[in-house]
Amino acid sequence: MISVQSLLREHLLHKPVALLQQTSHQSIPGLPKSLSVLASANEQALQEAVTRRRQLVEMLTAEKNRQSSLRGKMRQNVDEHVKWLEKRIRELDDEIGQLSQAHEQWRSRMDRLTSMQGIGKVIATTLIATLPELGKISDKRISALVGVAPLR
Repeated sequence: MISVQSLLREHLLHKPVALLQQTSHQSIPGLPKSLSVLASANEQALQEAVTRRRQLVEMLTAEKNRQSSLRGKMRQNVDEHVKWLEKRIRELDDEIGQLSQAHEQWRSRMDRLTSMQGIGKVIATTLIATLPELGKISDKRISALVGVAPLR
């Protein structure tokens, strides 16, 4: 069974924004040819903020893993970096929260997604930012789009 978290990590989070925009002009397996997803300025800003948050979380994890093996001045340096990363992640969370409330449609999607058990604000905004087709096409086509369902 595939969890939401592994789905996001393996199929959505590592898909760069440029690739999403590039493929929106091409035929995507499982999507009708008439469907085109063009990112608006707000959508791009949300995608970039979500991507940057993921990058900072990865850096934070790496730095926390280094902490236990360091002593003295280098440990202090890493501790300071950890504090900075945590602060920046909180700032990005606020920015992402504001961006995700910018449109009624996004607010509605956020409400629906977060009402499901196990889906919090981070996963919901990640889905909204990286999978704008969600709710617009069938579950089979979404599965094919993210690569978790075989195509016939």
